[in-house]
Amino acid sequence: TILSNEGEQACPFWDAPFREELNQGSSFQFTAQGDHPDSKHLKAENQVAFKDKDGDFRLFVIKEPERMDSEEGPIITCVCEPAMLELNDDMVYDENNAKEIYELAPKNVTLKTVVTRILKHTRWKVGEVAELGLNTTHFFYLNATEALMKAINTWGGEFRDRVTVEGSTITGRYIDILPRRGADTGKRWEMDKDILSIRHQIQSYPKTALIGRGA
Repeated sequence: TILSNEGEQACPFWDAPFREELNQGSSFQFTAQGDHPDSKHLKAENQVAFKDKDGDFRLFVIKEPERMDSEEGPIITCVCEPAMLELNDDMVYDENNAKEIYELAPKNVTLKTVVTRILKHTRWKVGEVAELGLNTTHFFYLNATEALMKAINTWGGEFRDRVTVEGSTITGRYIDILPRRGADTGKRWEMDKDILSIRHQIQSYPKTALIGRGA
């Protein structure tokens, strides 16, 4: 279905912040009318695609749908995570080496060659990849997400995940690594001049146990 604040029959939505940090991940959530017929689609594991400011479709998965009744009527708030995080479940491995199956050591290759190898057994495809010369790296017991980040730390570039959509169908999932996203405008933001308020939020997710592996 399509959520929209323009169509008369469409399910409206609001409070939809999309936050992205270069090479650090992104987050998205939104709130929608809970008693609209189309709100039945706002459930866990359903996917949400929207266009970012660059005109690219970004794909997220609903992970925390919360229904609430208020004076204005029922509403649903959906906290989502990037769909590309499914790559956390895909290990990078050398299919030609049974002894070190989860080890891969590309030598003197391009970034596109490495990204192609990382995504080989996933449903994500290689998109735009910058020409950043030849380099060497080593993957050992890394999932595809970790391997992509290590490749970026080795070759450089800036990460972007995107999808293509036709009608209500996702026709392609792509990983891009661009030479640069955005631009340096040289603008300095200052309190009382450009900014009305600043919020400092701290999040803490400590680990309480570790599991050792191997010798």
